[in-house]
Amino acid sequence: MKEINFRAEHNGRVYNVASRLPKIIRHPRYRGWHKTQGYIMRLVTEHPYSNKRGYVPEHRLVMEQYLGRFLGPNEKIHHRDQNRENNDFDNLELFGGQAKHASDHLRGKRNNHGQFIAIEPIFSELKFRLFNKNTKTTYIYSLAALIGKTFRKGQFEFRGRFTGLEDKNGREIYEGDILEDDEGEIVKIKYGNGVFYTSLIRVGFTGIDTDEGLNCLSHQILDLTSRVIGNIYENPDLIPKHLP
Repeated sequence: MKEINFRAEHNGRVYNVASRLPKIIRHPRYRGWHKTQGYIMRLVTEHPYSNKRGYVPEHRLVMEQYLGRFLGPNEKIHHRDQNRENNDFDNLELFGGQAKHASDHLRGKRNNHGQFIAIEPIFSELKFRLFNKNTKTTYIYSLAALIGKTFRKGQFEFRGRFTGLEDKNGREIYEGDILEDDEGEIVKIKYGNGVFYTSLIRVGFTGIDTDEGLNCLSHQILDLTSRVIGNIYENPDLIPKHLP
């Protein structure tokens, strides 16, 4: 186990944080730590954010020991290799809030080709666009909302998952969306093999609608000039029906 031993201040009080074993071992298998949802939880002597039993996630303790301060409730830690038990410091990445943390999971980490790999863990921020066949309306649902409610079988039609990106106007971009940049180039967002893509539809006034112009979706491709102008379900007129 990693050695956890540091001092940090919180609200004017200095805490001596150290991983410890209880003086009385009540069970031969009790080690002063346990796992919760794959995360290692450590029993600490003092910590302002420990749970009711006195435990704190080990990955947060490792980051706090390195920084020499406590992490705030809105600061989250991402495991780069997706292994929740690998709490080596080089495997940990600090984020300022849950939204940013979740978007990183949705995109995955960029590989050498600039791709955003869409790893899909169970996070409440994972969102889907669904068409309600009963009301004939389209809504965005978080995974938490879908899990927490009961819907009639076949009530929804799937209309794309959230990419984790926004267009230049701050509008969220979903699979199936159609985007146009300032130069009139139009693309549609596709998803396959865990990666989001842009498929070129039109250059200027020339409709091509072909995957020959397919690129991995990234901030470089969007270049902060693209805006969502529709989607393939509600605006099929934006997609050429045949090659010129």
